Amino acid sequence: MVIIINIITRSALLVSFILVAAPIASADGVSVTRDRVSAEAVIGEMNFARQNPSRYAGYLEELRAHYNGRVLVLPGHTKIFTKEGLGAVDEAIRFLRAARPQQPLKLSAGMSRAAADHCAEQASDGVGHGEKDFSNPASRMNRYGTWGASLGENIAYGKTSARDIVIALIIDDGLPTRTHRKNIFNRSFNYAGVGYGPHARFGSVCSIAFAGSYTEHGKTADRASDSPAFAPWHLKRAFGQPAERYSWKTNIVTTVFWIGEAPSENNPVPNRASSWDKNWRRSYGGFDDPKPSHRSNYIPIRFTPRQNPFYCALPYNDKTRNGHRPEAPRVVPWFKEAYRGPGASTCKGRWIAIRKGDRVVYAQWEDSGPFRTDHWQYVFGNERPKPNLNQGAGLDVSPAVRDYLNLRDTDVTDWKFVEFSEVPRGPWSQLGDNNTFVINQRQETKTVARGAIKSWRPNRKIIAKATSDL
Repeated sequence: MVIIINIITRSALLVSFILVAAPIASADGVSVTRDRVSAEAVIGEMNFARQNPSRYAGYLEELRAHYNGRVLVLPGHTKIFTKEGLGAVDEAIRFLRAARPQQPLKLSAGMSRAAADHCAEQASDGVGHGEKDFSNPASRMNRYGTWGASLGENIAYGKTSARDIVIALIIDDGLPTRTHRKNIFNRSFNYAGVGYGPHARFGSVCSIAFAGSYTEHGKTADRASDSPAFAPWHLKRAFGQPAERYSWKTNIVTTVFWIGEAPSENNPVPNRASSWDKNWRRSYGGFDDPKPSHRSNYIPIRFTPRQNPFYCALPYNDKTRNGHRPEAPRVVPWFKEAYRGPGASTCKGRWIAIRKGDRVVYAQWEDSGPFRTDHWQYVFGNERPKPNLNQGAGLDVSPAVRDYLNLRDTDVTDWKFVEFSEVPRGPWSQLGDNNTFVINQRQETKTVARGAIKSWRPNRKIIAKATSDL
């Protein structure tokens, strides 16, 4: 569903309602859930489409091969029954190819809370924009702030990932006016909020609120969304269970770097040292040769690394020469639990998940970059990476990560922080003095050995018999 509301006067509004969603049927009766949905993920996906429309058209082109008449057949035999079939997809592709890039939407905490309220109100089987308590998009947003200039709302039912939600709204199957799409690409909208939760009939509901301006409880919406402390609490409310601590950052330009890399035009700093290790190459054991012909099983042929070959860099360094950056205790989510004194980084060695298509790899954060070391608003918050010489890259990955995901030298991935307890075993768990898996295994071995020595008692009868036999 979509509602477009343009202010005519404060008392007169032009409202347009359009129904879009249909239930998703699965051939085997099993629902398919790929990802949790977060406000950051959905708005990041819309911003990717707004800022790179011609590139986003490629995702729609990938869907064409999955159509059988008017039925979209996805992996796992999930079937989506459409009204227009390929016609709507092709029309959306043409729109994206012709569209001009535009400014990103800013995430609003208050608008996300309003959207979460909407999802919670619909959980039992509700549909539409008005609710039993007579609330509407405008009144819900006004609970947490004040909107202005223009207002809109999209609703998607039965979708299980941010990309599924946004693609469905852009295609806008069955709606000749394509008003969902118009909301996403409306240049008058500057702020957005997202809620997501269960739905008794469709499985899930996602509500997206748009506004030209929004001021919430003494601060503007963009200031609120800059705060990395803005956890998606609205997911907890909508799902009725704890939300994921960290959300995926989607469509991030990703470049490859390596320990021992020489300086170049697009990499002016040599990688002999890292932000947290002056002798990084020595600690690693040598030059992490990126040439595929010089590598085997994700490591260089010439030596076995002394550190985890699955490493990465993000554009933030929590350390200064004499301690930590002043914002670090406030913006690093795990700062308090990881703090080991002024000389140690709280970020070094942190695990992240990196996703390309259906493959996910896990790597440890071992350096700062690309280019910047101060962009906490992106690393821990909701901003996108800043422009730079490498097409706005926001993540550097090692040759091992590249090889596992089959990445090009410059590619696009998704990433998020993960707790160590969430990291499965794989090629990233096998090597390295800095590797949490290796450290824990060594500790367990020492503990078992100490226990065996402590519990051992000599058998005096056996010793006496052996002595008499001599």
